[in-house]
Amino acid sequence: MARNYKQLFGVDYPSVTTILSFFPKGQGFYNWLMTKGKDESERIKTEAGTTGHNVHDSIEKWLKGEEVDTTYLTKKEEELLQVFKNWFNELKTKHKVKVLHIEKPVLNKVYEYVGTIDLVISIDKQVWIIDIKTSNYISSTFSLQLSAYKHAYLQTVKGIIIQPKLGIFHLKSNNFLEVEDEFETFLAVKRIFEYEAK
Repeated sequence: MARNYKQLFGVDYPSVTTILSFFPKGQGFYNWLMTKGKDESERIKTEAGTTGHNVHDSIEKWLKGEEVDTTYLTKKEEELLQVFKNWFNELKTKHKVKVLHIEKPVLNKVYEYVGTIDLVISIDKQVWIIDIKTSNYISSTFSLQLSAYKHAYLQTVKGIIIQPKLGIFHLKSNNFLEVEDEFETFLAVKRIFEYEAK
């Protein structure tokens, strides 16, 4: 979901996802890209973006208790939404869960970047920063993305005593993964981004 961060925070900083677009994608990705061609790869990218947007928008509405109009969702998108609902409902039966933030914009003034966290919840009083993924695979950049969000969240939301944990919920594999804080690696990618932007 596009955000006007300049309007929100009064700064014109790059987003976490823009910075991480400079992370090397690996030879396997480029080999795949060559087999698809430009038009097909762009179509796949656009379709993936639409799916991600529709699923995130539906999850946000569902978590807020709003009515979710599934008539505009594809069958695949409906299935991914249901995977999230099942996971979240099961989580609530086993733990004390509190939703703290949904689609939370964050700002890191020290390192000058912005972003939006999908979900922040408390599970048995432990705060979790969660990124919901609709991609086909789990990328090494996901932990970097969450790490950047964490360090911006700690600056944006005051009074946090317990350090948040970081989790990815990968809808296609119905898999929740805790990831480590890899902020130093994110900052290395940011330096590459800044070098290229000169």
